[in-house]
Amino acid sequence: MIDSKYWNLSYTLAISFIVLVVFAIAQSLVVILLKSQNTQVLPNVYETLVYSNLGLISSMSSTLGLLALLFFIKIKNKDIKEYLNLIIPKTSHFLLFLFTSFFLMFFMEQLTHYNPVIFETDFVFKSYKQAASLSVLYLGVVFLGPLFEEVLFKTLMN
Repeated sequence: MIDSKYWNLSYTLAISFIVLVVFAIAQSLVVILLKSQNTQVLPNVYETLVYSNLGLISSMSSTLGLLALLFFIKIKNKDIKEYLNLIIPKTSHFLLFLFTSFFLMFFMEQLTHYNPVIFETDFVFKSYKQAASLSVLYLGVVFLGPLFEEVLFKTLMN
């Protein structure tokens, strides 16, 4: 079944499991390494480590997950661009997406302004306030995490 253009259901489930195990192990290893370097005894040491290093944890696990997915695409002997059906969007589609995104962000900001508790979560505030590096947080959570997710679903849905 490896000769077909895409994976069948059993291969898809197996690949999903393997990639998600790689992703989870990568997250665990980063936390373990961070814990081994932190000799302070804090009441919530793991919580503090995770919040302050969420960007690093997300960056490392997403990168390893992406590499695992690329490995499975290469097993198919397929061009990554072709396999994932990557195309450059038309300018009109890009502008429509950009306009819609800004409109939704504006709408959500207005909604939050008039009802602040709608999107309030401790996780977001703690992650942002305790981040060891905001640039690494943005890289891991805003760029690499969604990229990994998109490639995962494009790989598995093909």
